[in-house]
Amino acid sequence: MCTIETMSKFRNLLGGGCSRILVIVGLVLLRVPEALLENQCVLSDGRCTYNVQLSLAGGKCNSGPEPPVEFLTGTQNDNSKKMTDMEKDFQDIKDDHESRLKRLENTVQKVVLGSRDTSSKSPAKAPFLLGSKYAESNMETEEQLLTSLHKEFTNIRDRLRIKSDLLVVSEKKLNETLKALEMSQKSFLETSKDLLEAEDKVGSLQAENFVLKTNLDEKTIKLEHTSEILNETDTTLKILQENYNVTSISESKLKEELANHKTALNETTVLLDKTLTEYTTLMTKHAKAVDTLHRRERELIDCYTAKTATFCGFEDFNICGFTQENATDFFNWTRAKGRTPSSNTGPEQDHTCEGPNGHFMFIEASSRGKGQNAILYSPKYRSLSEQCLEFHYHMYGRNVGTLNVYTRAFGNEVASVWRAYGNQGNFWIVSRLYIPENLARVGYQIGFEAITETGFQGDIAIDDIRVNDGPCPSDSNARPVVVNVPITPNPDTETTTKEQLTRAERKRRRRLRKLRQRIADHLNTS
Repeated sequence: MCTIETMSKFRNLLGGGCSRILVIVGLVLLRVPEALLENQCVLSDGRCTYNVQLSLAGGKCNSGPEPPVEFLTGTQNDNSKKMTDMEKDFQDIKDDHESRLKRLENTVQKVVLGSRDTSSKSPAKAPFLLGSKYAESNMETEEQLLTSLHKEFTNIRDRLRIKSDLLVVSEKKLNETLKALEMSQKSFLETSKDLLEAEDKVGSLQAENFVLKTNLDEKTIKLEHTSEILNETDTTLKILQENYNVTSISESKLKEELANHKTALNETTVLLDKTLTEYTTLMTKHAKAVDTLHRRERELIDCYTAKTATFCGFEDFNICGFTQENATDFFNWTRAKGRTPSSNTGPEQDHTCEGPNGHFMFIEASSRGKGQNAILYSPKYRSLSEQCLEFHYHMYGRNVGTLNVYTRAFGNEVASVWRAYGNQGNFWIVSRLYIPENLARVGYQIGFEAITETGFQGDIAIDDIRVNDGPCPSDSNARPVVVNVPITPNPDTETTTKEQLTRAERKRRRRLRKLRQRIADHLNTS
């Protein structure tokens, strides 16, 4: 707020009177062309009061908060047009106010210039004659001028207030319009989404329609092809009907012939059954005879082999039919003569010839680990009475292991019957095994197993294996053999009569089916 002291200071600076105040007001109006002042300054000299709105914010004018104007683009053409019209109206009002202020400014300038000219023609002391008539007339003119200014400013403020109210109302309407526009946009987006989904569905339906059309075309083609086949089938059916009519004429004749052939077939079947029964009996007898013959041949061969291989000194390169075990042992026995390769172990000569040219079987303990074994099996022995099996062995060396002797009846597992372990001296030792009659009748094999220890001085040798009929001599070297002998015959050589009959019955039925098939083929051909 401006005070009287401020008024007095302005009056003294300018040379007196309200006319100087008009100059200040005119200058202020020149610097504020928009006539939008924030604060109000009241000027009074005791007789007249002037209400002027001045800006105290750094010389900038402010007409109050202007309503925000948002320009709409895109598809909102109507709203943009309304905003453009509102801006145009506001600009016209602003230009009108500026023109009014300019006219008011020119009027003030004319009055001020006229007062300056009058003061220049008056005496020098005229400014101090405030009580004269001249001063009173001058003051009246100033009062009229200020009154007109006050009215103009009041009219301007009223109009601005009205326009501001209109702008506020327009702003509210604009906000409502914007809200409605946002809702319309959301609805438009939802509608667009629904439209896109509908378009997708239409596209899928079109694709399905295309597929259905394609399938329909294929079905149509197949239907046409089926119609052609149906026509051909109808033609064939007519031909078959004609043939059936021809065939039905001779049906009675064929039935008579068929009855005659069936009678003949029944008679032939009866004869065939009798023949097959006789054939089955003969085949059973023949099978028994063949089986007995094969069994007797095998027994004869086994007996001949057992009798011809009763002694083996390993002088034969084939080692008398002895075989090496290659599945369950670590290494094999070796046929040798003279001394063994390692020193201080093994025999110096064989037992048969007692010279450097005789042969024997031995295991070489060099480069062998503890627990490694070698197994040698004899040929099959068989007899009708008890037997005595005699063999010589040599076990010399400080690292000698174990020598085991096994027997195995035909069809049974091996059984341990004799054993020697460690250094037995540098000489051949004889040992005998008593074979009972039941084991000799079934047939058996002898197995020699040598097991090494740690060290190279552990050679073990055997020689002169002999099988004699009868009991062993009564000495400390004979040891009886106890072996479980199988009671049932060997399944490889025995065949039950029931199985033979079953096979013969199957053969008879196959022949009968073949005969019936031949008769049926003959009837169809005739």
